[in-house]
Amino acid sequence: MQYAQVSRAHRPPACQPPHRGTTGDFLKAQGLADATQVLLYLAVAKLDEPPIDGITDTNPEGLTAAKGKWGAAFAARLQSGGLKCRLLEGDEYTKAMLEKHVRTSPSPPPSPSPSPQPQPEP
Repeated sequence: MQYAQVSRAHRPPACQPPHRGTTGDFLKAQGLADATQVLLYLAVAKLDEPPIDGITDTNPEGLTAAKGKWGAAFAARLQSGGLKCRLLEGDEYTKAMLEKHVRTSPSPPPSPSPSPQPQPEP
């Protein structure tokens, strides 16, 4: 079975996925601007090991954040498992969302270093 390729420009607006980490405009267009949202920083290294929280030296309160109607309930569930979750609203949540977007975006490849020029012998 073959599927037709549809370029991003020709998709209806509701079918265009939001950019990673920036869902605000998409949710607003769908009437879901007040939906509960979570910025989850969590890793599990191996089976049966405890999860690793998003705690850093500069963010001892953790990086995970929630907002919206069920944000406090989500934070309580994480906290009952020994994980941290901040409750944020408005500009503070937007700032955290943009920081996560930058943090999880791939870095550009390093520029090639110039090749060393041969030195004339004395």
